[in-house]
Amino acid sequence: MINTSMLTVVPGTPLYRAMQKGLYTQSSEMEKLEEIYEFIHCLDNDTIFMNEHGSNLFHVKCEIPREKENLLAYIKKFMQNSDEKKLSEYRKMIVRAF
Repeated sequence: MINTSMLTVVPGTPLYRAMQKGLYTQSSEMEKLEEIYEFIHCLDNDTIFMNEHGSNLFHVKCEIPREKENLLAYIKKFMQNSDEKKLSEYRKMIVRAF
């Protein structure tokens, strides 16, 4: 079973301070989606893939490899129909939850 979550940098944390100092650059939301897409694309073992954490831009639970192609198509379509600015707004909303 694989359960992923997308990084959310929270104010007051060491990573947040490193980001403020220019020592860390956060990936864009599209880059995060591309990373998950590539990760799934490379999976070839029997597993359950979950992406259900609140920090994720989409939520799924599926079987790999049986549902792999459908999942990849879903992510590709999600990326094509998404706007970085709107996705960034979601990330900002998540940060406020902390």
